[in-house]
Amino acid sequence: MKKHLILVYLIFLFSFILKSQNLDFTAPDTVCVGQQISILNNSSGWQTYKWNYCKGEPTQTVVGVNLGNPSNSFDRPDFLQVVKDGSNYIGLVSNDKDPNIGYVSRVNFGTSIEGAPTVENLGDFGGKLNKPTNLKLINEGNNWYCFYLNAGLLTSDYRLVRLDFGNSLLNNPTVVDFGNVGGFLSYPLEIDIIKTDGKFIGFITNLNNTLQRLEFGSNLTSTPNIFNLGNIGNLSRPTNFKFVSSIGKWYMFLVNDNNNSITRLDFGSSLSNTPIGRNLGNPQGKLDRPLDIIPFFECGDFSALVANGTNNQLLRVEFVDGIESLNLNATNLGNIGVLNYPGAFSNLLYDNGTKYAFVANTIGNTLSRLKFSPCIPLSQPSSILFNPPSFSVNDTGRFLVQLIVDEGLPSESQICKQVVVINRVSINLGNDTTYCGSFSRLLSTGNPNTLWSTGKTGASITVSKAGTYIATISNACGKVSDTIVISSNCNSCDSWLFTQENPSAVKVGDLDIIGNKITVECVFNALPTSAAHLVTKHTGMEDINYALSVNGAEIKTANDGYVRLDVACETSFNETYHVAMVYDGASLKFYRDGYLLRQIPCSGNLRNNNIITTIGNVDEGNGNFPNEQFVGYINEVRIWNKVRTQSEIRQFMNATLPNPTTQVGLKGYYVFNDLINKQGNAAFNGTLSGSAIINQTNTQCGFVPDSCIQVCEPTIRGDLNICEGENTILSVFGIFDSVRWSNNDTTRSIIVTQPGQYSVITYLGTCIGTDTVDVIEIIVLKPIISGNSEYCIGDSTLLTVNGIYDSVKWNNGTLGNQIFVSSAGDYIAIAYLNGCSASDTINITVLTLPTPINIGNDTVLCDDFPKILSTGNAGTIWSTGEVGGSIFVSQEGTYWAEITETCGSVRDSITLAFENCDCNIFVPNTFSPNNDKENDIFYPRTECPVKNIVFRVFNRWGEKVFESNDLNIGWDGTFKGKDAIVDSYSFTLNYDIVRDGSAKFLKGKIVLIR
Repeated sequence: MKKHLILVYLIFLFSFILKSQNLDFTAPDTVCVGQQISILNNSSGWQTYKWNYCKGEPTQTVVGVNLGNPSNSFDRPDFLQVVKDGSNYIGLVSNDKDPNIGYVSRVNFGTSIEGAPTVENLGDFGGKLNKPTNLKLINEGNNWYCFYLNAGLLTSDYRLVRLDFGNSLLNNPTVVDFGNVGGFLSYPLEIDIIKTDGKFIGFITNLNNTLQRLEFGSNLTSTPNIFNLGNIGNLSRPTNFKFVSSIGKWYMFLVNDNNNSITRLDFGSSLSNTPIGRNLGNPQGKLDRPLDIIPFFECGDFSALVANGTNNQLLRVEFVDGIESLNLNATNLGNIGVLNYPGAFSNLLYDNGTKYAFVANTIGNTLSRLKFSPCIPLSQPSSILFNPPSFSVNDTGRFLVQLIVDEGLPSESQICKQVVVINRVSINLGNDTTYCGSFSRLLSTGNPNTLWSTGKTGASITVSKAGTYIATISNACGKVSDTIVISSNCNSCDSWLFTQENPSAVKVGDLDIIGNKITVECVFNALPTSAAHLVTKHTGMEDINYALSVNGAEIKTANDGYVRLDVACETSFNETYHVAMVYDGASLKFYRDGYLLRQIPCSGNLRNNNIITTIGNVDEGNGNFPNEQFVGYINEVRIWNKVRTQSEIRQFMNATLPNPTTQVGLKGYYVFNDLINKQGNAAFNGTLSGSAIINQTNTQCGFVPDSCIQVCEPTIRGDLNICEGENTILSVFGIFDSVRWSNNDTTRSIIVTQPGQYSVITYLGTCIGTDTVDVIEIIVLKPIISGNSEYCIGDSTLLTVNGIYDSVKWNNGTLGNQIFVSSAGDYIAIAYLNGCSASDTINITVLTLPTPINIGNDTVLCDDFPKILSTGNAGTIWSTGEVGGSIFVSQEGTYWAEITETCGSVRDSITLAFENCDCNIFVPNTFSPNNDKENDIFYPRTECPVKNIVFRVFNRWGEKVFESNDLNIGWDGTFKGKDAIVDSYSFTLNYDIVRDGSAKFLKGKIVLIR
C-alpha cells in the first residue's frame, strides 16, 4: 500500500535488525502562524544530512532539454557519466561508431551544470577502447580514475581498462589494461564500482546474461579478483543497472532489454554476499526495450525512472509497497528532452537541491539533460546541519519537512513529515456601547467553537439587556477572549431643548465648516405639528453650508452646487431618534439610529456663508424665521469638521459624549442643561430665540426599534465551517430589492470554497444594510492505516488507524479505530472530525501456499554434457548449496530444489544419469532478421560443450560480413551498420569438442529473408 504524505513516511523497515542506522526526526504536527518551529533529529549512522522545506507533495517533475551534437562530435553515443571536478562539470562519453570502431569523448560543461558543453575526442587509446561500452568515474585520494569496459566483435576485444587522469579530468590519461579478467567477460555491457567498508567492490553485466563481481580490496589501483555469479534474477540481455542502499541493505536494480523486465538483486548487509534475484516483470506492459534505470526515494516512497529504447519514452515506475515491493505501477511521462534511442542515463548530479541526469541518444547522436524539479520551496533555506535552525512560517496551510541523508550516495534515503500551520485566533466584539430603552444586539465571532460568558456555545448570541459579555475561543495556538460592555445610560430626560411655536430656536453663531468633511448629529423627538429642520446654516438652496433635517440633509459644494438627500422611510411622532449627516468629499450619507439609510455621490469643498447656525429652525438673518419650525424635543447636538464612521456614530449616539474638550474635530456640542458649548469654544455658546426653553423633560427619551431600519439589516445564514476541499452555501435572510456580496455576486446565495471573511450589502428602497461572517476551514489530518497488508490463507490481520478523531468508519461498516480482516481486498478508513472527514486505503492480499515446482523427470544425458535445472524462481535453494533460479549440473546423482515463501515451502527432486553419445551441431538454413523476435539471429546450436570457436559468414562476393568466437553471439543480418540484402550467404564453423579435444569443421549455406 502506498503511504501518502500525511504525517510521516517511515523507511526504516529493518531498523529492528540494524540498530546502527536510524532515520527519524521530531517535528510538531500543528503550529501557529509566526510560531518558532524546532526540529529534533533522532537519526544516526549516516554520513550527511540535508533539510528541505516544501509546499505540497514532493513528487519531482522531470523537465528535459536536448543539447544537440556540439561540433558533430558524437557518433552513436552509448554510455556516459558526468561529475563535478573542482568547479567544472566534466563528463566522459563512449561512442559506438561502427561494429569494431569506437572512441571516447570528453564533455566540459564549465562551471554550470546547465551550461553549453564543449566536446573533445580522446580517441580509442591505441585500440584498447575500440568498442567502449560503459564506464565508471571515481575520485580517490584526490586522483581521478575511469574504469571502462570494451566489447568488440572478437573475444580478444573483451577487456577492462582503467584510465588514470591524475588530479584533473582535463589531463591526458594513462591506460592500464586488465584484459579479460578471469576470462569471464563476454561482451561486457555495464560496470559500477562502490566503496563500502573501506573496500572497493564492482559488478559487471554481460550480453550472455551473467553477472561478475570485482573485488579490489582497499587499493583501487590493484588488479581485481573476479567471481562469476551466473544468471541471477532471470537476466535477459541486462543493459544497465544502478545500486541503492537503504537502511543497511544493498540492492541492485537492472533492466532487461530482451524480455522487457526489471530485476532486483538483494545483497543484504554486504555487496560481498551472493544476492537473491527477483525478476519483477513488466509493469502494465509499458516497458519496451528498457535501456537504463534510475531508482530514487521521494519522501520515503521508492520509484524509478526507466528509458524505453523502442518508443523513446520515459516511465516513472512506482514501487507501491516500498523498495522490496513486488507490486509496481508504471506511468508514461512521454518523450522528455527529444530522446532518440536513449542508450543510457548518467549518474545523478546535485546542484542547490536540484537533481540532474544526462542521457546519451545513440541513434540521434545527441545528449539530453534531465532536470528533476524539486517541490515548491518555502522561504526558509535548506540546511546541512544535524539539527536545522529554528524557523517560522507566516502563511496558513501545509508544508513538508524533508530530511535527505547521504544525498548522492547509493545509501541516499529520505523521510518527510507534514506540518499544518493555522492562524492564531482573534476576536473583536466591537466597542463598548450604551443603549437607552429596549434593544436587541447580535454579538458574533464567526467561530462556532466560541464559548460565551452566558454559558452558550456557538458563533453568535443575541443579547437584550445591559451587562458585560465575554467570548472565548481555544485552538492549538492558545486561548483568546474579548469583552464588550453594554450599558443602559440614556440621555437624561430632564435636560432637553423644547421648541414649539414659530419662531423658537437656539442660535450658536456663525459656525462655518470649511473643507470637504463634515458630520452633524442630533437626537430628537418630534411632535405631530413639526416641520423638518434640526440643525441648519442656510437660508435656501443658494446660500447653504449645511442643514440636517428629520429625514434628510443638504449641503452645497464647489463641484456639484446644491445637494439634497431625502429618505423615503420617514420617522414617527412621539418617538426618539438619533440622526446624522456625513460628507466625506465623495458622497453625502444619512444615518438613523446608527444605520446608513441612503447615500448619494458628490464632491468638492463646502460653500461657506455668514448665516447663523440655528438649532430647531432656520434663521434667514435680521430676525427673520420662515415657517420651517421644528416642534418637539432636541438634545445631543454635535457639529464636527471630520468624517465620523458608522461605528463612531453608534458608540455614543444615545449617551453623553465623554471628554468633549479633547474630541478631535468637534466644533460644537450642546446637551441643553444650559446653553454652553461643551466643546469649550465659548464663541459658539447658544442663545435662546423666541419661545424655546431648555432643561425640559422629554418623557419619550428612550430609543425604540425603528421599523424602517430593521428591514435594512440582513442576516447571513449558512454553515460557517467548511471541510478542506469542500464548500458551503451562504444565504441572505430577509426581503430586499437587491443584494451585493463582497465578491460582487448579486444573487441571494453564494457558494464559498475558501475560508475567510464574507460580507453582504442589502438595498431596500433607500435603506442600506450590511452583515459580515467569518468562514473557517476545518482541516482533518489524513488517517494512516497501519498493519500487515499480507497474510497467509486461513489467518487474519489487525488494521489500526492512528490519530484522534470524533469517529472512524470502515467501508465494511465497522466502527472504531481497529478492525480484524480475514479476506483480501481494499479496506478504507474514513475519519471524522468536526463534521469533516478524510480517508486512507490499504490493499490486503491473502497469500496462498507456494506453487508446486517441477524440475523435470529423471533422465539420462550424454556424457559430460551439462544440464540446466531451473525453477524460474531466484530464491530457490538447491541441494548443491547454490541459490538462484537455475543451476548447471554435470555429474550423475539426485538433485533437489526447495522454495520457501511466507506461507510454506515446496520441494522437487530429479535423478540424472549419463552416457556417451554423439556431439552434433545444428545450423539452420534460413533466418529472418525483421525484429519480430522470431528467428532474428543466425547462429549454430549444440548441447555439447565446445571451445575454440570461429564462426564466419560471407556474402556471394566472398566478403566476410560477420565473425564470432561465441556461439551465443550470432549474426543479426546487418553489414557495416546497415541491413544486409536478401540473398544466399555461406558460412564456416571451426570448433573443438571439449570432451575429447577433437577438432571439427563445418560449412554450408544460409538464406537471409525478411
